[in-house]
Amino acid sequence: GWYIVIKHRQFQQRTFYTLYAHLEKPVTLKAGDRVKKSQQIGISGATGVIRPPGRNGAHLHFEVLYDTLFLSSTEALDPKAFFLNTGYNK
Repeated sequence: GWYIVIKHRQFQQRTFYTLYAHLEKPVTLKAGDRVKKSQQIGISGATGVIRPPGRNGAHLHFEVLYDTLFLSSTEALDPKAFFLNTGYNK
């Protein structure tokens, strides 16, 4: 499937990115485009694997990343905790 990465403004002297994966297709965006809050960036797809096995369907893989686009699973941020605890809300 398709994926989109959005680079956000600096927050607490770090660069944050959000990743949206398993998209059926992205809307017409190209590298460097600015997106607005609530703007549609893609359509959820059914690519990838959902747990438990055999329950595949349209879904979104969402990640919050900081300073790099490549993190190990031990460095991954919990998106809910990040947004609730940091005050990052824009």
